[in-house]
Amino acid sequence: MADAQLSFSARLGAVVAGAVLLTSCWEGITRAASATILATRGTVRVKEGLAAQFLSARPGLALGAGAILQSTREAQADLALLPSTLARMAGEGELIIDSVELSKDGNETGDAMLARRVEISLRAGTVFVTHRRPPGAAGSLFVKTPHGIVTANSDCLVCIEANSQRLRVTCARGLVGIAPASGQQALSVDAGSVAELTSQTSSLVAVAADAAGQERVTDVLSAERELLALARAQRNILPR
Repeated sequence: MADAQLSFSARLGAVVAGAVLLTSCWEGITRAASATILATRGTVRVKEGLAAQFLSARPGLALGAGAILQSTREAQADLALLPSTLARMAGEGELIIDSVELSKDGNETGDAMLARRVEISLRAGTVFVTHRRPPGAAGSLFVKTPHGIVTANSDCLVCIEANSQRLRVTCARGLVGIAPASGQQALSVDAGSVAELTSQTSSLVAVAADAAGQERVTDVLSAERELLALARAQRNILPR
């Protein structure tokens, strides 16, 4: 067990170090970008900044840093955080767009992409995320939750569930790391694994041994197919 925990810690260290290194090595011009709402179902509200009022979210709406999304129990919101990072809020929850950044080798549309970076906060609820590292560029994803930060700098497909009691991460593809807010040992979550954290405990099990995890893998695979179809249909409005 000690060897396994050491392995998890070492691998997560590599993930986080890689994300930091890729970010620190950006050159050229970095600019803020906006996430885009692809589709909604049910009651989804959004506000831009703390002083604004909540309004009904609608497809095509651009969401800058600080935008807050809230959804009710039967609702759903599909988002293009970037063309390479798509997300679905499912059910009741709250999500904040912390930052979306593009780094390019110049200021022209055709200049080479160097890096893409997305930071969001999931205060509560469930989010499915498909994250792809752009060819020839860095791609970093950070999802902050009350119980820790989920990170990825390579391709992954993941379900993240957060509430006041626990954080649950189901990985269907790739690799993500979790840095617990409580200071517990970091976790590395491979494809086919489920991690669960509370303020005092953490666990990592195979999806095959977790019925809820198996359902989440099915859910996130279905969400990915629908998100990719939506993004293809609306690719002209997404940032590059």
